[in-house]
Amino acid sequence: MRRMMLPAFTLLAMAPLASAQVSIQPKAGAPLVGLSPSQLELFWAGQEAYSTPVTLEMGLGPIMNKSNCVSCHTNPIGGWGSISVNHFGMDDKGEFMMSPGETQSLLQTLALSPLCAEVVPEDATIFVQRVTNSSMAFGLVEAIPDAAIAANADPTDANGDGVSGRVHWVHLLEDPTGPLRAGRFGWKAQVATTLSFSGDAARNEMGLTND
Repeated sequence: MRRMMLPAFTLLAMAPLASAQVSIQPKAGAPLVGLSPSQLELFWAGQEAYSTPVTLEMGLGPIMNKSNCVSCHTNPIGGWGSISVNHFGMDDKGEFMMSPGETQSLLQTLALSPLCAEVVPEDATIFVQRVTNSSMAFGLVEAIPDAAIAANADPTDANGDGVSGRVHWVHLLEDPTGPLRAGRFGWKAQVATTLSFSGDAARNEMGLTND
């Protein structure tokens, strides 16, 4: 009798779970559930722009790594990639510094002409490769208030968990003289907004400028 009652009890216990409404998160790369028609339209337009190669007429080059975003952020669209980017610089008494005459550390591996191809300076002593990070859900991360990030800072490991965290306060590319913002994107949290991140990638990865 006991063996017959156990399955019945199990079914009754599972009944509330079967009738409960479970909100399923979209798969990686899909739009969030609950977006309005206008928000969905923006999402699909953004994904199309993300996948469209920049042309010479649009300002591609003269040096670049790829001609569109999805070439590096591939798995899925906007996600992680398998392509590495190269950075170079110099070691100055344990501190990283740019090679003389350089304004950035990123090496552009492609060029419109061999005459303008970029090469690593002979005085560079540091050369590293980094795999492309994911750019998914950046809008949600940007929506986190700076104050919330600052409230979780723990520069001296006061809670004793073995991890110390500091806020990287940075200027915005779109507002370089404005107030500092909490960095949250990039390998060193050196970018605070999706607009800064996109502008930096367009300029440095695709050579796109507004000149």
